[in-house]
Amino acid sequence: YEWIKPIMFTGGIGQVSTNNLKKDTPQENMLIIQIGGPAYRIGMGGGSASSKENTNEDNYSAIQRGDPEMANRLYRVIRLLSENNIIKSIHDQGAGGMANVTKEIISPIGGIVYLDKVNLGDTTLSDLEIWGAEYQEQVTILINKNDYNVLEYICKKENTPFSSIGHIKN
Repeated sequence: YEWIKPIMFTGGIGQVSTNNLKKDTPQENMLIIQIGGPAYRIGMGGGSASSKENTNEDNYSAIQRGDPEMANRLYRVIRLLSENNIIKSIHDQGAGGMANVTKEIISPIGGIVYLDKVNLGDTTLSDLEIWGAEYQEQVTILINKNDYNVLEYICKKENTPFSSIGHIKN
């Protein structure tokens, strides 16, 4: 008998142009956008908790819960944004939440982030929980301001939540 636990799901596009091998450096006034699933009180037990078997209700906030439908919608949005060359930088939201992802995507310049703009599935989350939660099926991207209307059109067409949560600021 063998039990296999997949540790990563990827939806490969097939090939990547050499022009897109490295993320663009953040530029002043680029928008910080979250696309995908809303914030819930998950991942608050730390990254290692998601790899453990959790059946206890007390540990429910520590474990990942996939959403295949949202993953498919998010994949379609990323594919369409890539075809239009809108994404300047992208990072998936995993363990460490926004505290990890947002910090990395705005580095080395910095930015302003508005937690009240984050798409919440649970409105009782504290600011600290919003900042540290491990959102499922969600990415953070940087785009130029003049590409916002295209992003909005694609996300609405694919019925995928998105939110402009801030901007790059020197």
